[in-house]
Amino acid sequence: MQHLYLGGRDLSVLPPEIGKLTQLRELRISGTKLRALPPEIGQLTGLRSLDISLNTLETLPDEIGQLKSLEYLDVYGNSLRRLPPTIKGLTQLMHLNLSGNKLVHLPDEIGELERLEFLNIRVNQLEALPLSIGRLSQLQKLFMGLNKLRSLPNTLSQLKALTEVYTGANPFGHLPRVLTKLPALASLDLTSTGLTRFPLELSRLPHLRILNLRNNPIGSVPPEIVRFNQLEGFNVSSCSLTQLPKALSRLSKLKWFRAADNQLTHIPPEMGQLTRLELLNLSGNLIADVPLTLCSLQRLKSLNLSKNQLTYFAEEFVHLPSIQHINILANPIEALPKGVLEARFVHKDRKD
Repeated sequence: MQHLYLGGRDLSVLPPEIGKLTQLRELRISGTKLRALPPEIGQLTGLRSLDISLNTLETLPDEIGQLKSLEYLDVYGNSLRRLPPTIKGLTQLMHLNLSGNKLVHLPDEIGELERLEFLNIRVNQLEALPLSIGRLSQLQKLFMGLNKLRSLPNTLSQLKALTEVYTGANPFGHLPRVLTKLPALASLDLTSTGLTRFPLELSRLPHLRILNLRNNPIGSVPPEIVRFNQLEGFNVSSCSLTQLPKALSRLSKLKWFRAADNQLTHIPPEMGQLTRLELLNLSGNLIADVPLTLCSLQRLKSLNLSKNQLTYFAEEFVHLPSIQHINILANPIEALPKGVLEARFVHKDRKD
């Protein structure tokens, strides 16, 4: 037997006989109310994938470090408070999911996982990351949102392969400067991190394509946004914005833009120059009219202008060649053109 799936049933205790299944390559024990792993788990030295997510584990046995062939370990949604130092024995591990636990710190030995490419430590109680994290030279994706982090170690700058970082809902209050020293970084999520100004320092990242600043009171997007000329996705929803800069139109590679739930009163006509734009979400603002220059957005698939102050919506927008979804709900529009009324992909208020 090489694959064993035990999910979806009550199995609070795993019998020690599990250690006799030495041919196992994949073991899934998800959502079974499992309370502990027996030491015999360490006898499965050929195991490559172990999924013990959504259980009630508070610890992992020291013998977990004997799984020398393990490449994938998912411990999401348990009650772990610590990791055993023996985790350093997982020398082949590439994917580690520790999200949704009660970890207050990570052991220094985590830096020994030299083949690790994916690390998820979201939704824990971490106040700091170990300096040894800088030794994870193969790490490409790091998820660390919803913790208690106020700073990041400078050793993070050693992660030259890191392309995606998700830090949302940590109380930084400022931009951790080490994030500007990640040369391969392509996607950065800083949602709800207490930023009070736009982090222009991130323009030093030559490959940054996705930037999420949602729910930070930055107040404005400066004209220097033009320095971010590789951006394909940009989110500044709930950022206390009152206007958008004309310079936004010079982000020629932009494919999606979200600036919902601000206090915007108008849309710069120059945004019609964003010819690669596929999604535009400006819902929850104070916008009273939509410039017809946006009809130049020939690739636009989704347009959300709900919860604004629109009194009119032009029929031209329903004839955009790529459009699939338009939302103009909750606007004081008294009458809609026939073409808008008949378009099935337009979400609108009924005027009976």
